[in-house]
Amino acid sequence: MHWIARVTEENEARGERIVALMERRGWTDISLAKEIGCNRSTVWHWRTGAPISGRYVGPLVEALGSTRDWIVSGIGPTEGLNGRALEEAAEGELPQAHDEGKPRSVEGKARGS
Repeated sequence: MHWIARVTEENEARGERIVALMERRGWTDISLAKEIGCNRSTVWHWRTGAPISGRYVGPLVEALGSTRDWIVSGIGPTEGLNGRALEEAAEGELPQAHDEGKPRSVEGKARGS
């Protein structure tokens, strides 16, 4: 039996974040699916607003070089804590992906503006 998720604005925004991170790497659905060990249709469903199974969140975050909070909710640093971002985190200056408490969309505009 197939479960059909209601696509919400929040789920669509999550899909847009996944697409943006994939595009940075030049990845297709197939590329990402091979990287994390799932089917390409699973990636397509995520991009179009389906929920992400808990078992794939960690591999997805790692493969896309992002953070769980950014992928799931659009809050926090876009990139994973490595390189310069790691140095800033050690100094207590985490790079933020939001402005005045409003999460940013993929285009960088604050939601609700």
